[in-house]
Amino acid sequence: MWDDLSQINSDRYEYVYPNYKIIKKIELVDDSLSFSSYGFQKKYQTNKYEGIITNDLLYEDDTSISSWGLKKNFKILLKNVNAESLNSTRHKDGFDQSLLTSILFSGEYPLKRNPGDYEEKITPKFSIMYSPNKSKNMTNDSKRIDVDNIYSFNRIGVTDTVEGGASITLGTEYKKTKTKNYTDFIDFNIATIIRADENEDLASTSTIGDKHSNFFGNFKILPNKNFALDYNFAIDNNLTKSNYDSIKTDFSVNNFITSFEYVDDKKNIVQKSYVANNTSFIVNDASTIGFNIRRNRDIGATEFYDLYYSYSNDCLEAALTFNKSYYTDSDLKPEKQLFFSISIIPFGKVSTPNLNN
Repeated sequence: MWDDLSQINSDRYEYVYPNYKIIKKIELVDDSLSFSSYGFQKKYQTNKYEGIITNDLLYEDDTSISSWGLKKNFKILLKNVNAESLNSTRHKDGFDQSLLTSILFSGEYPLKRNPGDYEEKITPKFSIMYSPNKSKNMTNDSKRIDVDNIYSFNRIGVTDTVEGGASITLGTEYKKTKTKNYTDFIDFNIATIIRADENEDLASTSTIGDKHSNFFGNFKILPNKNFALDYNFAIDNNLTKSNYDSIKTDFSVNNFITSFEYVDDKKNIVQKSYVANNTSFIVNDASTIGFNIRRNRDIGATEFYDLYYSYSNDCLEAALTFNKSYYTDSDLKPEKQLFFSISIIPFGKVSTPNLNN
């Protein structure tokens, strides 16, 4: 049961009932067939109900390499969605049943060379997706696409519909690896989606419903064991402005470890922008002290900070944590919490209530 305090008294409760998922995979000679069935039901906002059972039949051929070096894969999805709903914003009232199909063909062409102490790989990639079905309305959903999921079958992140229409995803990966210890020195990915026709039902924040989406990318560099940088970005299709930036750096010297994170999501329904720091000091093999802090750049205020001390050995883990959370509502005072937790391996974990109370 969820209690959303931002809603009025009659609408703040949501009841989620037990769900299920069954998967059966059949291995064939050069391909595979898998069947999965899953379902859930919930009641929310006083008089709204959703109960959904979905059955998926997925055919996938084994990844193969052509005579000229193209690594390719082919998938076909047959999806049966059964929905019973009342006053739902996503499904029509009563019982509704649909049969959906989708096809995905993906490939990549790896190229490699070894200049001295490094191995370099450039891998052009593509995926072609097609479904004759219409997507459910997801316009107001807050979905984010990145290079980790842009080539996947279910990049829209839902199970009760498919991505309608035809699209092609084009991208490339560049990786530079140290041959001495086979650690990645540079890893760069970029990709974009081009559609035959605009799909206005997909989440507007992701831009994948546009005829030409954002350019989604990721850049990682690990020059040595003491420093690492990870940068995720989304640039509009005109390459004139950035819609998403996420920069994370890790720095360590001996027992001192600190990381900084900067996020600016301009396309989110509620724009999100913050700076965070996580710092820790390893006292010895068993003890660590540290703190976390995050500052919201939209309102110019600190959201929270945490101080902690932890101790662990082969059979016991213990921690003392102080949390202070701030609110945007000036009528609410910052919340302070002090907790002590102990875990006896492998029996479980026990935490005290707020010791400040």
